[in-house]
Amino acid sequence: MDLSVKLSCSFTPIITTHSFTCSKMSEFFNNPLSREACVSFFDNLHLLDMDIAANQTDTPIWLTTAAKHQAWLNVFAVILYSVIAMVGTIGNLLTICAILICKKHRTLQNAYISSLAISDLLVCISVAPYTVWSYIKRDNPTSKSSVCHSIGAVQMAMLVSTMLHLAAIAVNRYVCMMKPAHAYMTVYTWPRVIIDLCIIWLLSCITIIPGLVGFGGFGYNDLLGVCSITDEPESKMMILLIFVFPITLPSVIVVLYCYIRILHHFYMSSRLIHTHRVMVQPTSTNRITPRQVNGSCRLLNNTNRSAKEITVIKNLCTVFMAVIICWMPGNLLYFFHDHGIQAPLWLWRAFAALAISNSCMNVFIYAGMNPSFRRTYMQIISFRYRSVNNV
Repeated sequence: MDLSVKLSCSFTPIITTHSFTCSKMSEFFNNPLSREACVSFFDNLHLLDMDIAANQTDTPIWLTTAAKHQAWLNVFAVILYSVIAMVGTIGNLLTICAILICKKHRTLQNAYISSLAISDLLVCISVAPYTVWSYIKRDNPTSKSSVCHSIGAVQMAMLVSTMLHLAAIAVNRYVCMMKPAHAYMTVYTWPRVIIDLCIIWLLSCITIIPGLVGFGGFGYNDLLGVCSITDEPESKMMILLIFVFPITLPSVIVVLYCYIRILHHFYMSSRLIHTHRVMVQPTSTNRITPRQVNGSCRLLNNTNRSAKEITVIKNLCTVFMAVIICWMPGNLLYFFHDHGIQAPLWLWRAFAALAISNSCMNVFIYAGMNPSFRRTYMQIISFRYRSVNNV
């Protein structure tokens, strides 16, 4: 027996005899107004019974199409964010351990990469797990505003940290490739690198202070389904004034300038090597002089060195492009949303997951494009720590 039938069976005997009951109550209290209040109460109860019966349907609420879609979306989000959390945590820990354990990887450049891995690791152990928990509990994180507020601030700070790390790495490669070796060794020392990293982390923390003190804000974003910057006008203004113009645009410009100059330099060097090789080829009428041989050897050594450096540059360019590809769709969606173009909820959630997934991608880039890192990863996974430094 469904709810409406039970309520009807319960209320009908009362309603049919409510006139007699109210009359007796009026006589008992010796107050004619008590009868009117009693009748009004039973009339409202009867209307409630009719409303419940009218709204009762044969199909449960959870079987409706919209509810089915939302349920599948929640399941997919839980699986996706769980994978991001686990893969990102393990991958970034592998990168940090590879740099710390292997002497070959303890370079000035890899100091920036290890710091970037720490930034990604913080996202994977805070933002992604909390998002999984909120989807499983189906609990609106606004009810725990302090936790969600902190998670959103962490995500914002780590994004700023990522952009600053990429810019610092690009400048480091530019000085290494474009300037004399003694200039690089003068500019980049371990104390200088440590100071650079401290400045990066300090700036990352400073950028979230306005949101923490009330200019804009962090919290649960209904569109993205994660704890991030709230969808409020003040928050959008904070993004433009504190994140986009002072941090993102300068970082992107610096990265593009450095890598374009490096690639152009490598291209011109390759052409020079090819031209020199053609000029020094022996013929029946000329002989190769010792000076030409020495010059060719120097150019070939520089070419081999440049080839190794260009592999590193391609690796770092891929890391930079991964950040742009992961974060750009969500920002474009916000731009269209502000101009009246609406998008389905699942697209918002997909782009939010894509942005957070950037924190677990770098390990695959390093493993796929750097054989040395790949061998070190495999030796750490197989617990062959003693042979790491013999690679």
